[in-house]
Amino acid sequence: MIEEEVYAVRTHNLFKDYKEKNVISNCNMNVKRGKIYCLVGQNGAGKTTLFKMLLGLTSATQGTAIVLGMDSEKDHLEILSRTGSLIETPVFYEHLSAKENLRIHLEYMKCNNADKIENVLEKVGLKDSSTQIVSTFSLGMRQRLAVARALIHEPELLILDEPVNGLDPVGIRDMRELFRELARQGITILMSSHFLTEVELVADDIGFLCNGTIVQEVPVQDISKENTGGLENYFMKVIQGA
Repeated sequence: MIEEEVYAVRTHNLFKDYKEKNVISNCNMNVKRGKIYCLVGQNGAGKTTLFKMLLGLTSATQGTAIVLGMDSEKDHLEILSRTGSLIETPVFYEHLSAKENLRIHLEYMKCNNADKIENVLEKVGLKDSSTQIVSTFSLGMRQRLAVARALIHEPELLILDEPVNGLDPVGIRDMRELFRELARQGITILMSSHFLTEVELVADDIGFLCNGTIVQEVPVQDISKENTGGLENYFMKVIQGA
């Protein structure tokens, strides 16, 4: 089986410098197709920058990133069309409804999925708020809408930066169930999160990012087998030993 059939994302010796600061350093990531890969690390470890590089939103100083079999810089427009993303704080048309925001996004993506808007809003728990003006949304509702926008054009890959931020326990559980269902459908999910307990419940594989470098990639089941303290304890050992 060829590499691009196994992996949705692979990076090789990836570096990113901002002026004098090295943000991503010799980063090697391997995300299998149809799996949920969670990237964990301390604040400032480089998670958001790495996600932007995968989407071609910022260029690498050195190294390569292959996403869905394509070069992240040369083929970034094609990658964006086949990927759904949530990077940093989502921005919406505040004076429009949730439904109208998704319709505009579909037009931008040149995608004829308008008939799926209600279904996607139901999946993220916003069915009863579809006509509500976004400026009245809570933080949790905005996160749900951002995930809906990432999903609406039926991408092969989701890249989600802290997707459960602002959600209450019920919302976090609902999102976990949605992500697992999407993975069962063959969609690859690459996400970051500070909620280690939730990562342990949803992830297939975990990448530990420390000072811009992925120092370990581990199947979550191996962490459960080898470490009685769970992911939090394992995370502390990895970070302290890096």
